[in-house]
Amino acid sequence: MDQPVRAPERNLQPLRPRKAKLDFRPDFCARCVLFMVRWRSRVPGWRIQTMGRLTTSELEGIMLIESAIPKVSDERMRKILERHLEDERRHAAVFGDRYEQLQRDAGVKVEPPPRPVPQSRKLTILELVAYLEVQEGRAIALLESYADLYEGDDATVTHIRRNIKDEKFHATWTHLQLERWIKEGLDEEVRLARAEARLTDRRAFWLQLFAFMRVLPSLLVRGYMPPLLTRQPSPM
Repeated sequence: MDQPVRAPERNLQPLRPRKAKLDFRPDFCARCVLFMVRWRSRVPGWRIQTMGRLTTSELEGIMLIESAIPKVSDERMRKILERHLEDERRHAAVFGDRYEQLQRDAGVKVEPPPRPVPQSRKLTILELVAYLEVQEGRAIALLESYADLYEGDDATVTHIRRNIKDEKFHATWTHLQLERWIKEGLDEEVRLARAEARLTDRRAFWLQLFAFMRVLPSLLVRGYMPPLLTRQPSPM
């Protein structure tokens, strides 16, 4: 029987995000992912495929938070998760609309985005916040890169820029909540949750790297070279 998502029996009120000045610069693995993204963005059709994946990613976030909220008893934590969920729903709707429009503009059959995959592991509320901290920080770097690669598509870039602001808020409140729990004596629990979240992120990185290596020969054969010295937008 699945264990319920529960909050530690301590003060769950998040610190106010506006007081934090966090460093959102990507780490080494994130920079490798961004390099792979920019290389693959040379391929025609990349914009449509990426918008579909962005939509799916938001849908997966919605599923994760929706499953946790009913099991959170603390009212303050529930409210901030509900705001987070509202942001994710808005992102999914906007990216989904852009995904459909890009397909229409390209004159191809409009298809739904890839089906979201639910989180298989049940998380405690502390583990969930640690997982979101890592994922939201990763999303910021990717979206900033996407804003460059979608240059020329003003509607999409505008939505991406708005999304980045939301992701920075999400990364900030999750970070501050975890730091608050550390001060309240849950330092070991937070350490373990962050370690597991980073391990999950590293697994995703290796999967992305292996997938990229499989398509690398075809990229080279077809003449799609990496943009080493320039920040070029992807083909329309």
